[in-house]
Amino acid sequence: MSVIPTTAQIINNKSSNSNKDSSNIEKENIIVQEDCIQQNCFNNGISDNRYSFNAYNYPIHIRNLGYNKATENKVNDNQEQISYPLNPPIYNDNFFNAFGDFNIIYVPDDYPTIQLAVDNAISGDTIIVRDGTYTESLVIDKPLVIQSEKGYTNCTILQNGGKYIISVTSDFVKISGFKIIGLNSADYSGICINNINNTTISWNMFARSYYFVVGTFTNDNTIHDNVMGSSGSYIESWGIWLRNADNNLIFNNTITGLDMYAVPLHLENSKNNTVKNNILGGSYDMGLLSSRYNIILNNIMAGAFWAHIYMDNSSYNIFQNNTFNQASDDYLNDGVEFYSSNYNTFSNNTLNQIGIFVYNSYHNIIKNNTVKSKPLLYLEDTADYVVYKNAGQIILVNCINITISNQNLSDINIGMELFKTSNSFIYNSIFYKNNYEGIYAVFSDNNKFINLTLKGNWDGIGLYNCNGSEIAYSNINPNSFNGIYSGESHYSYFHNNTITGRDCDGIEMISSNYNTICFNVITHHVYGFMGFLIQDSHHNNIFNNNINNNSCGFFIWDCKNHSIYHNEFISNGLTEGEDNGENNSWDNGYPSGGNYWSDYTGKDNDGDGIGDTPYKIISSHSNWDRYPLMEPYGNFRANNNGPYYDFVNNPIQFKGFACCGTPPYTWFWYFGDGSTSDEQNPIHTFTNMGKYAIYLSVTDDDGNTSNHTSWATIQVTNDPPNKPIIDGPIRGEIGTYYNYTFVSEDPDGNEVRFYIDWGDGQTEEWIGWFTSGEEVTFSHKWSQKGVYIIKAKTKDGYNAESDWGTLQVTMPTSYHIPLIQFWMRLLEWSPNAFPILRYLLGVN
Repeated sequence: MSVIPTTAQIINNKSSNSNKDSSNIEKENIIVQEDCIQQNCFNNGISDNRYSFNAYNYPIHIRNLGYNKATENKVNDNQEQISYPLNPPIYNDNFFNAFGDFNIIYVPDDYPTIQLAVDNAISGDTIIVRDGTYTESLVIDKPLVIQSEKGYTNCTILQNGGKYIISVTSDFVKISGFKIIGLNSADYSGICINNINNTTISWNMFARSYYFVVGTFTNDNTIHDNVMGSSGSYIESWGIWLRNADNNLIFNNTITGLDMYAVPLHLENSKNNTVKNNILGGSYDMGLLSSRYNIILNNIMAGAFWAHIYMDNSSYNIFQNNTFNQASDDYLNDGVEFYSSNYNTFSNNTLNQIGIFVYNSYHNIIKNNTVKSKPLLYLEDTADYVVYKNAGQIILVNCINITISNQNLSDINIGMELFKTSNSFIYNSIFYKNNYEGIYAVFSDNNKFINLTLKGNWDGIGLYNCNGSEIAYSNINPNSFNGIYSGESHYSYFHNNTITGRDCDGIEMISSNYNTICFNVITHHVYGFMGFLIQDSHHNNIFNNNINNNSCGFFIWDCKNHSIYHNEFISNGLTEGEDNGENNSWDNGYPSGGNYWSDYTGKDNDGDGIGDTPYKIISSHSNWDRYPLMEPYGNFRANNNGPYYDFVNNPIQFKGFACCGTPPYTWFWYFGDGSTSDEQNPIHTFTNMGKYAIYLSVTDDDGNTSNHTSWATIQVTNDPPNKPIIDGPIRGEIGTYYNYTFVSEDPDGNEVRFYIDWGDGQTEEWIGWFTSGEEVTFSHKWSQKGVYIIKAKTKDGYNAESDWGTLQVTMPTSYHIPLIQFWMRLLEWSPNAFPILRYLLGVN
């Protein structure tokens, strides 16, 4: 044994290759057993020794050492022949000034409880706790060593009220070898080390606490070789939670078995900490918030639910040689997340079935990492680059003109990310079964995504604040939530895609304007999901899509000024289309027409390929497809743009229309008075009044022919229609649809159109044509209590308008109580009684 005098230094000593028993090990290694003041003990190497000794003997054992340094000592590859290695190889028992001889206190021999032993100890004492269960909440207010006799297996501290099981309020405390069990409540924690330094917590087992170790303004601590967590832990447990904590060493801990929302290790506003050789597994394996200059080394991230490492506003950290595993395919693990975190180094890490995620983070060094045994390709500030490497994940940050093809980016968090990346071309690639997006793009403009396969992802492709994107010729089928998601993304072009689903939406657009969506097939989004969902978006142009066999074909919410036409809505379950927006157009005018609806029951008496009655869109704003197609738009058809209304001897401009054939077209008109024309848009004058059949035949270049017949009504004079008569319920309940009939006769027998004002700001604008005197039914609901005036007028083909017809309706608050029914019946029996009550109930 070497005894060091009070002024000596222990420097550059070596002890190796010994094979000693416990009596000899103290003779060969460095033991400082006396009071040592102001010593330095550093840069000593003790390695490759085999020894058998009691757990309280150490290769370097420094007692009663005040204001000393014990740093840079190396203890490697020593094989301690003990059943439970309770203590670390290098340990300073008492980091305080010499107070004379220290004592060893035994619990329960000397004191029945640990707290009594603490209260009666003096600084520098060692308290050894024998096996047993101690129901206590401890306060340690002086420098002490508190350790179990044989390890935590049979030595338990069970919480007895109080906020903490153990509250450390003094520097230089060691707690080792206990099973520390809480009350499984959010109000309680394991060990608290607030506002103290140089504490060692080692070889303990923790369970059933909200925090296992919690500390603020605490520095130079060592936390190692602890086991934290079990199935009995509180659901939102935090393993180690440190704030404003610097220069701490955290190693060899196992913090797993936590519940879904638990976090094994969290550093906040902390710097210069070393975290190494730990096994971590929880909701987030590790969180860094506003933390810098930390080293995260050689850890195993055992599988998090949300993310392995979450970084927010954390910079200049080093992550090296860590292994990240995905615990379950059901976890929505986002990998390693960089949020507003710059100048970090992330290198030589192994990511299995998981990748990284970057948001508003720059100048990070990310290199030599693998994702599923393939390279993680990270490009930042790169331009005009072609990717040839077969990658496991691709991340582009602030790049321009990147070309990527022939990739298979699957079974991770996000296959490819584009952050502030523009004018890039991604094509001929597969994105399969990624936890979130197959492709995630944010603040990235004018990128093309062509001929891709996106299947089994959360979203096939997600666009967030992206403009000018093109998604085309891709198979997107099926994904878990959306085939294509567009959020606050404008001027994009989605075309010629096949989007197949199951329990997801085909296309979802939120706050996205001026986009064009056309020539897509959107099918089989069932279990209550929608082929196409648009919310809070404006001025989108949606045409020539086939939307079939979805739970809901098309759903609009709080949107304005959309053009929706020439689409095919076929066999969508709950509804073909629903529009809860304003001023959306569901047709392209006449004769171009609207959409094809498989549940449309109207007729086409004039054979123009357009239904004679509008198609009612389920809507809070009374939207209609005024010109529903009788057949899908892709069929070759002709239209003569009739009917026509004019007067004798007035020249009439006729307009021919043809679509979906092979140009050029050959035109043939017959005007019903013996005259013909071969022009597309001829002018003809009728010299006699009457109703003439107008016939148009169009032949395309392939020899296909389409015909259309309408009429021209020629009069000498014209009178306006009579004002409409409105009939229907005059009172009702808010939120309930009621049917109203409208009838208007035209003195000249001409067809009429209706304009209806429901009195609540909603209108039906010039719906028709309808035969003179035909009873037409419209439905409406009111959303607020009040008295409303329904107004309607008609006009004929000469644009002569009728006067307004009116009907007053009252929509009280919805009641279903017998008393109201009684008073209503009483007032019917006594028409002159209770005038005030009659007024309140809205009874005429």
